[in-house]
Amino acid sequence: MKVVAVVPVRAPGEGKSRLAGILSPRRRADLVRGMLARVLAALDRARRIDEVWVVTPDEGLVLPRGVRALHDHGTGLNTAVQLAAQRLAGRADAMLLVAADAPQVTAAEIDRLVARASMLDVAVVPDRRGTGTNALWLRLPTPLAPQFGADSAEAHLTAARRLGLAAGDAMEAAVDGRDWELVARTTGQVVERVPARELLHDIAAAAWECADPGVQF
Repeated sequence: MKVVAVVPVRAPGEGKSRLAGILSPRRRADLVRGMLARVLAALDRARRIDEVWVVTPDEGLVLPRGVRALHDHGTGLNTAVQLAAQRLAGRADAMLLVAADAPQVTAAEIDRLVARASMLDVAVVPDRRGTGTNALWLRLPTPLAPQFGADSAEAHLTAARRLGLAAGDAMEAAVDGRDWELVARTTGQVVERVPARELLHDIAAAAWECADPGVQF
């Protein structure tokens, strides 16, 4: 299976707007670049990631060697993600959307997520509040339109269910203290169960340690 990681990056000056009252635009831009560099380094080390793409309207963004830039028109996250999914259809089997501002994420966590989601059409990793989407797995090509916005985690899963896609929700399983069931997309049978709380704890801890507890869209 060929898996491409996609990291959306906003236009210059738009990142970390919540810190506008504390940091200057230049300091915020430096912070965004620093976190992005660490996320890209983790993706580069992940064994289950074959390529890394950054989708951004910033044509001047300098990226590490081997990372591909896909330029969008800066019209929003949903449009950027949909553009990436369309471009990757036929080139990759799946894409993993990863937030650019989670610098504590590790290659091992990424590999574990890919391994556990590989038999699903859609997998959502919610933020610590259970409403936003920290990571989104999509098997390609996908009929699912990105649902970033208010309560995006549930919106992604609801849209996936309506389309009859095999979807996994680690948050619901974690709240109930259950395992996260991995379901075969062809038979609908459960092929493996993994501790949902363990997976979400690792992801939430990584987001918290970078002083930004999750990404809200």
